Amino acid sequence: MSSHYEMLGVDRKASARTVQRAYERKMKALVMNPDPLQERIIKDAFAVLSNPVKRADYDSRLGESELIPTGAGSGAPLLIGLVVVALTASGIGYFLFERSKERKAMSLEEQRIEREKAKRKSPATVAHQPEKR
Repeated sequence: MSSHYEMLGVDRKASARTVQRAYERKMKALVMNPDPLQERIIKDAFAVLSNPVKRADYDSRLGESELIPTGAGSGAPLLIGLVVVALTASGIGYFLFERSKERKAMSLEEQRIEREKAKRKSPATVAHQPEKR
């Protein structure tokens, strides 16, 4: 099924004036070769695309398949996948970096506590030792 844009031969970003011109051009072409079904389809497409509210609703229902290019030459899904992988890897890297900083801080704190314990212990043992004569 072709879209209203394809029926009138205009781009999705076409202005209202461009849509009007395309409609008039298609209707003139139908005067030479009348086709009631084709005329009805073109009128429906113009009715939707010429009304801003109907056009916005139509665009929202048009679907993702027309918004993302597909086919053999399309790299959009691959690009999206690579971006997701890169973001995930950078997030994991950041998490591991922060975790290593926390471990280093904990190790330094444990060393400080051990030194304080050793300091407290040394004067007490020195004071209780008998003097040598």
